[in-house]
Amino acid sequence: MPTTNQIEKSFIWPDIVYTAVAGAVAGDVAVADIRTVDRLLAVLDTVAGADLTAEFTITADGTINNAAGTSSAGNALLVIYLNTPESIEP
Repeated sequence: MPTTNQIEKSFIWPDIVYTAVAGAVAGDVAVADIRTVDRLLAVLDTVAGADLTAEFTITADGTINNAAGTSSAGNALLVIYLNTPESIEP
């Protein structure tokens, strides 16, 4: 039977980050602290009530993109992502 210390060593507690950003026409949207090693969980248009997650990817540190996707200009986006430690590949 494993000891408590052996069990505790096997857990990694992820940081889930929620941030609101200004929407934009389809294309780049700035998300200050997001990194390419993070995992995008959701992008929600809070004004239109739309789930745009499937349209977005993390294309660079600080940027998500939905090229040729839905415009969210004038709206607010709720971006939810998993802050992945750099030592773990997504």
